[in-house]
Amino acid sequence: MSGLSSNIILDEWFNKVVPKPINNRPGYDMKYVSAYIVNYCYGTDLKKIIGIEWEYDTLSVVKPGQSLVAWAVSVRIRLQELLANQRFSVYHRHCLFAGFGNGKMVNSDYHQPRINKSNMAICFDCWKLVKITDIKPKKTYFSGWRRYGYEIKSEDLMKYHWDNECSKAKTPDGSARIIQRAYRNYKKRPETFAKRVWEVVRNDNTPKEKKFLSMPGREIRCTVNMDIWYSIDGGYRPYHVPQNQLYDYISYSKHKRRQLSDRLAIAIIQCNYIMPSGSIKPKNIVPIKSMKTKSFTSSLINELRSLTPPPLPPKPFALIQRSASAPSFIDVNEYWASVRKNARKEIDLISFD
Repeated sequence: MSGLSSNIILDEWFNKVVPKPINNRPGYDMKYVSAYIVNYCYGTDLKKIIGIEWEYDTLSVVKPGQSLVAWAVSVRIRLQELLANQRFSVYHRHCLFAGFGNGKMVNSDYHQPRINKSNMAICFDCWKLVKITDIKPKKTYFSGWRRYGYEIKSEDLMKYHWDNECSKAKTPDGSARIIQRAYRNYKKRPETFAKRVWEVVRNDNTPKEKKFLSMPGREIRCTVNMDIWYSIDGGYRPYHVPQNQLYDYISYSKHKRRQLSDRLAIAIIQCNYIMPSGSIKPKNIVPIKSMKTKSFTSSLINELRSLTPPPLPPKPFALIQRSASAPSFIDVNEYWASVRKNARKEIDLISFD
Protein backbone atom coordinates (compact mmCIF):
# COMPACT_ATOMS: atom_id res chain seq x y z
CA MET A 1 0.00 0.00 0.00
CA SER A 2 1.43 3.38 -1.03
CA GLY A 3 0.81 6.78 0.51
CA LEU A 4 2.39 8.85 3.25
CA SER A 5 3.81 6.82 6.13
CA SER A 6 4.28 8.77 9.35
CA ASN A 7 6.26 6.58 11.74
CA ILE A 8 6.67 7.64 15.35
CA ILE A 9 10.30 8.46 16.13
CA LEU A 10 11.40 9.10 19.70
CA ASP A 11 14.74 10.85 19.69
CA GLU A 12 16.01 13.74 21.75
CA TRP A 13 17.16 15.89 18.82
CA PHE A 14 14.38 14.86 16.45
CA ASN A 15 11.63 15.69 18.96
CA LYS A 16 12.93 19.24 19.27
CA VAL A 17 11.72 19.78 15.68
CA VAL A 18 8.80 17.33 15.63
CA PRO A 19 7.05 17.14 19.01
CA LYS A 20 6.31 13.82 20.68
CA PRO A 21 2.89 12.36 19.81
CA ILE A 22 0.16 11.98 22.41
CA ASN A 23 0.03 8.17 22.04
CA ASN A 24 1.85 5.27 20.38
CA ARG A 25 -0.38 5.06 17.30
CA PRO A 26 1.36 6.34 14.16
CA GLY A 27 -0.68 8.97 12.32
CA TYR A 28 -3.19 9.63 15.10
CA ASP A 29 -1.66 12.89 16.37
CA MET A 30 -2.14 15.27 13.43
CA LYS A 31 0.03 17.89 15.11
CA TYR A 32 2.94 15.44 14.92
CA VAL A 33 2.03 14.57 11.31
CA SER A 34 1.83 18.26 10.29
CA ALA A 35 5.25 19.03 11.79
CA TYR A 36 6.73 15.94 10.13
CA ILE A 37 5.35 16.95 6.71
CA VAL A 38 6.50 20.56 6.99
CA ASN A 39 10.08 19.61 7.94
CA TYR A 40 10.67 16.34 6.05
CA CYS A 41 8.07 15.96 3.26
CA TYR A 42 8.45 19.04 1.09
CA GLY A 43 5.75 19.64 -1.49
CA THR A 44 3.09 17.53 0.25
CA ASP A 45 -0.41 19.00 0.27
CA LEU A 46 -1.38 19.06 3.96
CA LYS A 47 -4.98 20.15 3.27
CA LYS A 48 -5.54 17.16 0.99
CA ILE A 49 -4.22 14.79 3.65
CA ILE A 50 -6.51 16.30 6.28
CA GLY A 51 -9.47 15.96 3.87
CA ILE A 52 -8.74 12.25 3.36
CA GLU A 53 -8.34 11.75 7.12
CA TRP A 54 -11.73 13.37 7.68
CA GLU A 55 -13.37 10.88 5.27
CA TYR A 56 -11.86 7.91 7.11
CA ASP A 57 -12.64 9.38 10.52
CA THR A 58 -16.29 9.80 9.54
CA LEU A 59 -16.46 6.10 8.73
CA SER A 60 -14.59 5.10 11.89
CA VAL A 61 -17.21 6.47 14.28
CA VAL A 62 -19.30 3.77 15.97
CA LYS A 63 -22.75 5.20 16.69
CA PRO A 64 -24.31 4.81 20.16
CA GLY A 65 -26.15 1.49 20.41
CA GLN A 66 -24.56 0.15 17.23
CA SER A 67 -22.78 -3.18 17.41
CA LEU A 68 -19.27 -3.57 16.03
CA VAL A 69 -20.43 -6.12 13.45
CA ALA A 70 -23.16 -3.78 12.18
CA TRP A 71 -20.62 -0.94 12.03
CA ALA A 72 -18.17 -3.09 10.02
CA VAL A 73 -20.87 -4.10 7.54
CA SER A 74 -22.14 -0.55 7.05
CA VAL A 75 -18.76 1.00 6.18
CA ARG A 76 -17.20 -1.77 4.10
CA ILE A 77 -18.43 -0.62 0.67
CA ARG A 78 -17.32 2.97 1.18
CA LEU A 79 -13.94 1.77 2.50
CA GLN A 80 -13.38 -0.35 -0.59
CA GLU A 81 -14.15 2.65 -2.80
CA LEU A 82 -11.60 4.81 -0.98
CA LEU A 83 -8.92 2.12 -1.29
CA ALA A 84 -9.74 1.48 -4.95
CA ASN A 85 -9.37 5.20 -5.69
CA GLN A 86 -5.98 5.16 -3.90
CA ARG A 87 -7.06 7.66 -1.26
CA PHE A 88 -4.91 6.31 1.54
CA SER A 89 -4.99 7.49 5.12
CA VAL A 90 -2.04 8.27 7.36
CA TYR A 91 -3.63 6.93 10.55
CA HIS A 92 -5.95 4.25 9.09
CA ARG A 93 -3.16 2.83 6.96
CA HIS A 94 -3.74 -0.93 7.29
CA CYS A 95 -7.05 -1.00 9.12
CA LEU A 96 -9.95 1.26 10.11
CA PHE A 97 -9.69 1.95 13.84
CA ALA A 98 -13.00 2.20 15.67
CA GLY A 99 -13.62 5.59 17.30
CA PHE A 100 -16.32 7.72 18.85
CA GLY A 101 -17.06 11.41 18.72
CA ASN A 102 -16.31 13.61 15.74
CA GLY A 103 -13.17 15.07 14.28
CA LYS A 104 -12.79 18.83 14.62
CA MET A 105 -10.46 21.71 13.82
CA VAL A 106 -8.95 23.57 16.81
CA ASN A 107 -6.68 26.53 16.08
CA SER A 108 -5.96 25.30 12.53
CA ASP A 109 -5.04 21.86 13.94
CA TYR A 110 -7.18 18.83 13.10
CA HIS A 111 -8.11 16.55 16.00
CA GLN A 112 -9.30 13.05 15.15
CA PRO A 113 -12.13 11.21 16.96
CA ARG A 114 -11.19 9.53 20.22
CA ILE A 115 -10.24 5.86 20.25
CA ASN A 116 -13.11 3.49 20.99
CA LYS A 117 -12.71 1.68 24.30
CA SER A 118 -13.11 -1.69 22.51
CA ASN A 119 -9.81 -1.11 20.64
CA MET A 120 -11.28 -2.87 17.60
CA ALA A 121 -10.48 -2.26 13.93
CA ILE A 122 -11.37 -3.57 10.48
CA CYS A 123 -8.44 -5.22 8.66
CA PHE A 124 -8.11 -4.07 5.03
CA ASP A 125 -6.77 -7.50 3.95
CA CYS A 126 -9.20 -10.04 5.42
CA TRP A 127 -11.99 -7.55 6.39
CA LYS A 128 -12.34 -9.05 9.84
CA LEU A 129 -12.70 -7.29 13.17
CA VAL A 130 -9.34 -7.17 14.92
CA LYS A 131 -8.39 -6.17 18.46
CA ILE A 132 -5.53 -3.65 18.41
CA THR A 133 -3.43 -3.15 21.50
CA ASP A 134 -0.75 -0.55 22.11
CA ILE A 135 2.84 -1.61 21.67
CA LYS A 136 6.16 -0.38 22.98
CA PRO A 137 8.68 1.48 20.78
CA LYS A 138 11.53 -0.58 19.32
CA LYS A 139 15.14 0.44 19.60
CA THR A 140 16.36 1.24 16.09
CA TYR A 141 19.65 2.40 14.59
CA PHE A 142 19.25 5.40 12.26
CA SER A 143 22.13 5.27 9.80
CA GLY A 144 21.59 8.86 8.62
CA TRP A 145 22.00 10.22 12.14
CA ARG A 146 24.50 7.51 13.18
CA ARG A 147 22.81 6.93 16.50
CA TYR A 148 20.15 4.79 18.12
CA GLY A 149 16.60 5.85 18.80
CA TYR A 150 13.12 4.41 19.22
CA GLU A 151 10.58 3.93 16.45
CA ILE A 152 7.01 2.66 15.98
CA LYS A 153 5.72 1.73 12.53
CA SER A 154 2.08 1.36 11.55
CA GLU A 155 2.81 -2.27 10.58
CA ASP A 156 3.80 -3.06 14.18
CA LEU A 157 0.19 -2.63 15.35
CA MET A 158 -0.97 -5.28 12.87
CA LYS A 159 1.87 -7.78 13.26
CA TYR A 160 0.13 -10.05 15.78
CA HIS A 161 -2.99 -10.22 13.60
CA TRP A 162 -0.99 -10.90 10.44
CA ASP A 163 1.03 -13.65 12.15
CA ASN A 164 -1.84 -15.46 13.87
CA GLU A 165 -5.27 -14.49 12.53
CA CYS A 166 -5.28 -12.90 9.07
CA SER A 167 -6.23 -15.11 6.11
CA LYS A 168 -3.89 -13.18 3.80
CA ALA A 169 -0.17 -13.84 4.08
CA LYS A 170 1.56 -10.56 4.95
CA THR A 171 4.50 -11.84 7.04
CA PRO A 172 6.71 -14.97 6.95
CA ASP A 173 5.01 -16.32 10.10
CA GLY A 174 1.61 -15.74 8.54
CA SER A 175 2.64 -17.55 5.37
CA ALA A 176 3.89 -20.54 7.38
CA ARG A 177 0.63 -20.62 9.37
CA ILE A 178 -1.50 -20.63 6.20
CA ILE A 179 0.63 -23.39 4.63
CA GLN A 180 0.38 -25.53 7.79
CA ARG A 181 -3.38 -25.06 7.94
CA ALA A 182 -3.79 -26.01 4.28
CA TYR A 183 -1.62 -29.10 4.80
CA ARG A 184 -3.66 -30.18 7.83
CA ASN A 185 -6.88 -29.79 5.85
CA TYR A 186 -5.34 -31.80 3.02
CA LYS A 187 -4.39 -34.65 5.37
CA LYS A 188 -7.87 -34.68 6.97
CA ARG A 189 -9.72 -35.00 3.68
CA PRO A 190 -11.18 -38.42 2.81
CA GLU A 191 -9.16 -40.78 0.64
CA THR A 192 -10.05 -40.31 -3.02
CA PHE A 193 -11.08 -43.15 -5.29
CA ALA A 194 -8.14 -42.46 -7.61
CA LYS A 195 -5.69 -42.85 -4.73
CA ARG A 196 -7.24 -46.16 -3.67
CA VAL A 197 -7.03 -47.46 -7.24
CA TRP A 198 -3.40 -46.32 -7.50
CA GLU A 199 -2.51 -48.11 -4.25
CA VAL A 200 -4.08 -51.31 -5.55
CA VAL A 201 -2.20 -51.06 -8.86
CA ARG A 202 1.07 -50.31 -7.12
CA ASN A 203 0.75 -53.34 -4.82
CA ASP A 204 -0.65 -55.94 -7.23
CA ASN A 205 2.61 -57.94 -7.27
CA THR A 206 3.22 -57.32 -10.96
CA PRO A 207 6.87 -58.15 -11.80
CA LYS A 208 9.08 -55.37 -13.03
CA GLU A 209 9.49 -57.02 -16.41
CA LYS A 210 5.81 -56.47 -17.18
CA LYS A 211 5.80 -52.83 -16.19
CA PHE A 212 6.35 -50.06 -18.72
CA LEU A 213 10.00 -49.37 -17.88
CA SER A 214 11.58 -48.52 -21.25
CA MET A 215 10.78 -47.97 -24.90
CA PRO A 216 12.55 -49.45 -27.94
CA GLY A 217 13.83 -47.13 -30.62
CA ARG A 218 12.43 -46.80 -34.12
CA GLU A 219 15.01 -49.17 -35.57
CA ILE A 220 14.64 -51.81 -32.83
CA ARG A 221 12.49 -54.96 -32.86
CA CYS A 222 12.10 -56.74 -29.52
CA THR A 223 10.01 -59.20 -27.50
CA VAL A 224 7.57 -58.17 -24.77
CA ASN A 225 10.11 -58.11 -21.96
CA MET A 226 12.90 -56.76 -24.22
CA ASP A 227 15.07 -59.76 -23.36
CA ILE A 228 15.54 -60.45 -27.07
CA TRP A 229 15.97 -57.58 -29.48
CA TYR A 230 17.78 -56.69 -32.68
CA SER A 231 18.30 -53.73 -34.98
CA ILE A 232 16.73 -53.75 -38.42
CA ASP A 233 19.79 -51.93 -39.72
CA GLY A 234 21.98 -54.89 -38.89
CA GLY A 235 22.13 -58.19 -40.67
CA TYR A 236 21.38 -60.43 -37.67
CA ARG A 237 17.81 -61.41 -36.72
CA PRO A 238 16.79 -64.09 -34.16
CA TYR A 239 14.96 -66.53 -36.48
CA HIS A 240 14.08 -68.83 -33.56
CA VAL A 241 11.59 -66.16 -32.38
CA PRO A 242 8.33 -66.00 -34.40
CA GLN A 243 7.73 -62.79 -36.26
CA ASN A 244 4.41 -62.13 -34.48
CA GLN A 245 6.23 -62.06 -31.12
CA LEU A 246 8.50 -59.21 -32.14
CA TYR A 247 7.33 -55.65 -31.56
CA ASP A 248 8.33 -52.31 -32.93
CA TYR A 249 8.05 -49.08 -30.90
CA ILE A 250 4.36 -48.57 -31.86
CA SER A 251 3.08 -52.10 -31.22
CA TYR A 252 5.19 -52.35 -28.04
CA SER A 253 3.60 -49.17 -26.66
CA LYS A 254 0.09 -50.40 -27.51
CA HIS A 255 0.76 -53.74 -25.82
CA LYS A 256 1.99 -52.07 -22.63
CA ARG A 257 -0.97 -49.69 -22.60
CA ARG A 258 -3.37 -52.63 -22.91
CA GLN A 259 -1.53 -54.39 -20.11
CA LEU A 260 -1.80 -51.33 -17.86
CA SER A 261 -5.50 -50.90 -18.68
CA ASP A 262 -6.08 -54.51 -17.58
CA ARG A 263 -4.34 -53.83 -14.27
CA LEU A 264 -6.37 -50.66 -13.77
CA ALA A 265 -9.61 -52.48 -14.56
CA ILE A 266 -8.83 -55.16 -11.98
CA ALA A 267 -7.96 -52.48 -9.41
CA ILE A 268 -11.25 -50.64 -10.07
CA ILE A 269 -13.15 -53.90 -9.61
CA GLN A 270 -11.37 -54.54 -6.32
CA CYS A 271 -12.19 -51.05 -5.03
CA ASN A 272 -15.81 -51.04 -6.22
CA TYR A 273 -17.12 -54.58 -5.82
CA ILE A 274 -14.78 -56.56 -3.60
CA MET A 275 -13.05 -54.22 -1.14
CA PRO A 276 -15.35 -51.94 0.88
CA SER A 277 -13.99 -48.41 1.14
CA GLY A 278 -11.96 -47.84 4.29
CA SER A 279 -12.14 -51.47 5.53
CA ILE A 280 -8.74 -52.61 4.21
CA LYS A 281 -5.60 -50.53 4.06
CA PRO A 282 -3.89 -50.34 0.65
CA LYS A 283 -0.73 -52.02 1.92
CA ASN A 284 -2.69 -55.14 2.94
CA ILE A 285 -4.28 -55.62 -0.48
CA VAL A 286 -3.38 -58.96 -2.11
CA PRO A 287 -4.14 -60.21 -5.64
CA ILE A 288 -7.46 -61.96 -6.20
CA LYS A 289 -7.10 -65.75 -6.44
CA SER A 290 -10.61 -67.18 -6.45
CA MET A 291 -11.88 -68.57 -9.76
CA LYS A 292 -15.23 -66.83 -9.47
CA THR A 293 -13.59 -63.46 -9.03
CA LYS A 294 -11.24 -64.09 -11.95
CA SER A 295 -14.09 -65.01 -14.24
CA PHE A 296 -15.99 -61.94 -13.03
CA THR A 297 -13.04 -59.62 -13.63
CA SER A 298 -12.31 -61.10 -17.05
CA SER A 299 -15.92 -60.57 -18.11
CA LEU A 300 -15.79 -56.95 -16.98
CA ILE A 301 -12.49 -56.41 -18.79
CA ASN A 302 -14.02 -57.82 -21.96
CA GLU A 303 -16.94 -55.44 -21.57
CA LEU A 304 -14.54 -52.52 -21.17
CA ARG A 305 -12.60 -53.60 -24.26
CA SER A 306 -15.82 -53.89 -26.24
CA LEU A 307 -16.32 -50.15 -25.75
CA THR A 308 -13.02 -49.41 -27.51
CA PRO A 309 -12.85 -49.02 -31.30
CA PRO A 310 -12.40 -52.30 -33.29
CA PRO A 311 -8.80 -53.28 -34.15
CA LEU A 312 -7.29 -52.56 -37.51
CA PRO A 313 -7.49 -55.27 -40.23
CA PRO A 314 -4.58 -57.75 -40.31
CA LYS A 315 -1.43 -56.68 -41.99
CA PRO A 316 -1.21 -57.92 -45.60
CA PHE A 317 1.06 -60.86 -46.23
CA ALA A 318 3.16 -58.89 -48.67
CA LEU A 319 3.83 -56.22 -46.06
CA ILE A 320 4.78 -58.86 -43.46
CA GLN A 321 7.33 -60.33 -45.85
CA ARG A 322 8.72 -56.87 -46.55
CA SER A 323 9.03 -56.01 -42.84
CA ALA A 324 10.84 -59.29 -42.13
CA SER A 325 13.57 -58.43 -44.58
CA ALA A 326 15.70 -55.31 -44.85
CA PRO A 327 13.65 -52.06 -44.96
CA SER A 328 12.74 -50.91 -48.49
CA PHE A 329 9.93 -49.13 -50.33
CA ILE A 330 6.65 -51.08 -50.80
CA ASP A 331 4.96 -51.35 -54.16
CA VAL A 332 1.52 -49.71 -53.91
CA ASN A 333 -0.12 -52.04 -56.44
CA GLU A 334 1.25 -55.10 -54.68
CA TYR A 335 -0.02 -53.78 -51.33
CA TRP A 336 -3.61 -53.18 -52.51
CA ALA A 337 -3.69 -56.51 -54.32
CA SER A 338 -2.83 -58.24 -51.07
CA VAL A 339 -5.54 -56.25 -49.25
CA ARG A 340 -8.17 -57.30 -51.83
CA LYS A 341 -7.06 -60.90 -51.53
CA ASN A 342 -7.52 -60.87 -47.74
CA ALA A 343 -10.92 -59.22 -48.13
CA ARG A 344 -12.08 -61.94 -50.56
CA LYS A 345 -11.00 -64.62 -48.08
CA GLU A 346 -13.07 -63.00 -45.33
CA ILE A 347 -16.11 -62.73 -47.63
CA ASP A 348 -15.77 -66.42 -48.59
CA LEU A 349 -15.57 -67.43 -44.95
CA ILE A 350 -18.70 -65.42 -44.11
CA SER A 351 -20.67 -66.89 -47.04
CA PHE A 352 -19.50 -70.39 -46.10
CA ASP A 353 -20.76 -69.95 -42.52
